[in-house]
Amino acid sequence: MTRKIKHGFTFIELLISFTIFSIIATSIYYTLNTGIKVWRSENAVINENQKLRICFDKISGDLKNAVVFSMFKPEWDSESMSFPTLLNVYKDGSAERELAKVIYFFNGSDEVLTRAVATLDIGFDGDSAEKEVILDEVENISFEYPFGGEDPEEKLEWKEKWEIKDKIPRGVKITLKRKNGETFEKMVFIPMGEIGKEE
Repeated sequence: MTRKIKHGFTFIELLISFTIFSIIATSIYYTLNTGIKVWRSENAVINENQKLRICFDKISGDLKNAVVFSMFKPEWDSESMSFPTLLNVYKDGSAERELAKVIYFFNGSDEVLTRAVATLDIGFDGDSAEKEVILDEVENISFEYPFGGEDPEEKLEWKEKWEIKDKIPRGVKITLKRKNGETFEKMVFIPMGEIGKEE
């Protein structure tokens, strides 16, 4: 008599194989899912940092190009700045410098920092200026200006208001607090500016 040998898997072997496959598939899914969550959260942080960098770059660029201009009075306060500056504009394929009035102000109710640009075309009129939100989710912002420090041993004192007529401050210290509680500080030095003196 010949004996027939059946080739195949028993039910127990199939059940064990399916269980092992399920464990491996679940591990791969959770690993990939965790990686995607980490990537998304890191991407959000990178985007926020990029927004902040662009905001500070715009303020720095405008301040470094600030000039004294007699047609309008600059204002240097703790929550807003309004000053004449030279902007880079592109006309007919070439870069030119154009005088403009730039205004930075904080709107606490909307939690945004806004930049307004008024050019000669509109008579440097701040009310008709082109406005853009350069940073949102801002809890607070303050601008401070340097005084003192004439003596090498004297420390610079940063004050909330600059009222020296026909003079640009030597620098601006920007302290910005985001809604998430993070605080950032940046000092921008202005080449044409001066240190304030106590009268």
